[in-house]
Amino acid sequence: MAYYVGIDLGATNLRAAVANGNAEILAKSKTGTPRGPTGIAITEAVLTCVREA
Repeated sequence: MAYYVGIDLGATNLRAAVANGNAEILAKSKTGTPRGPTGIAITEAVLTCVREA
């Protein structure tokens, strides 16, 4: 079975959702968008949010 991840990266919030092939959301996660100091901080926050979901 295939699984899909959706990311919503906004100015204040970062959200991730995991869904299956039937478009059923299996898990969600939400956190604040980091303010830096580098782009790596945002990448790491996205990965952490996906893992939590």
